[in-house]
Amino acid sequence: MSLNARVTRRFQVAPERLFDALLDPAVAGVWILAPGGDLVSSTIDARVGGAFSFVVRRGDQVIDHTGDYQEIDRPGRLVFTWSVPPEPRDASRVVAEIAPADGGAELTLTHEMAPEWAEFKPQAEAAWSKMLAALAGALEGAPQMEIIMLQPQQTVSIRTTTSHDGIKDAIDDVLPSVFRYVTSRGVQPGGPPFVRYHSMVGEVDLEGGLPVADAVEGSGRIQVGSLPGGETLSAWHIGPYGRLCETYDLISAWMEAHGVSPREAPWEVYWTDPGEVRDPSQWKTQILYPIKRIPVNAPSHVPTPV
Repeated sequence: MSLNARVTRRFQVAPERLFDALLDPAVAGVWILAPGGDLVSSTIDARVGGAFSFVVRRGDQVIDHTGDYQEIDRPGRLVFTWSVPPEPRDASRVVAEIAPADGGAELTLTHEMAPEWAEFKPQAEAAWSKMLAALAGALEGAPQMEIIMLQPQQTVSIRTTTSHDGIKDAIDDVLPSVFRYVTSRGVQPGGPPFVRYHSMVGEVDLEGGLPVADAVEGSGRIQVGSLPGGETLSAWHIGPYGRLCETYDLISAWMEAHGVSPREAPWEVYWTDPGEVRDPSQWKTQILYPIKRIPVNAPSHVPTPV
């Protein structure tokens, strides 16, 4: 009996384009590298019974990911074996199922492994998630990312805890309350509203508020604080808030590839007012992540705030 590692991701491309990308050697060179490394070679014989080989160099190791295609049913289903020598070529099997979803496509990838690999299921799901995030970036156009230098910003905010399912309700309570408080004090906001995620472990610890240039005092649950300065990764997400998690996946892959890791909790800046722009595909959110430099081979962990 096999053990299944499973990940699902939505793409803003047609199912046919997504399916074809899985069999394109040039595109494979992008997503296969998401866990890190340099591509040595990529070969694909895209027919039932055909083989593939993705050779990646990671540090002093040269790893050949090999397999054979068992089913090719465009655009809905692709099945192939997956192994790293000296494992046998049929050591495990991967089933990729693609379905239309909200004008794009949804990919469910199931990696069928032997039961003795149970302890590696979380690592397998994390690795496939990073690879699918990199594939999305290649197909959809990766969000603009750059390292910028920020100055500390004074803020007025409310910090609260909630469940993961209660994030939206918490934000809908916190941000209007801060707006009303700032307006009542005659203080002008110094920029768009933000939400900062201090912790996602167990309960969600979030802070929502506004940057302000003028001096102001807190009252009750309203607090005066600041957002940190220093080196910060800036990433732009264009689209509905429900897909922010996909941009965080791309941020994680980008950080690993560029030798940086989180220094402090991230925050999101909402540059679009949904009350004025009704189309969620046009909403602009800037994710700001304070960073620090790390050795190239050191691990990086990026929590996903949504």
